[in-house]
Amino acid sequence: MNIHSKELIGLPVHTRSGLAIGKVASLDVDMDTGRIAAFYVKSGNLVTGLLADELMVSWASVIELTSDALIVADNTVPAGATLLAKAG
Repeated sequence: MNIHSKELIGLPVHTRSGLAIGKVASLDVDMDTGRIAAFYVKSGNLVTGLLADELMVSWASVIELTSDALIVADNTVPAGATLLAKAG
């Protein structure tokens, strides 16, 4: 299955356990391989100031990429941010 890069921007990002992190803001492509190297996620539910405005997610942290969402490993988000996001 192919997905156009325009469809990736704004795609919701969740951890495997279901915590909403935010939305894909941009991505890096490895010029040597032509593959996605990292996604930059604009934080949504995470506490402002605890993380930078964007969280870099390496391709190695991606569990699943569908047309509906980008699912990443639970340890992608720092533990403190996860606890505060759940409380909020």
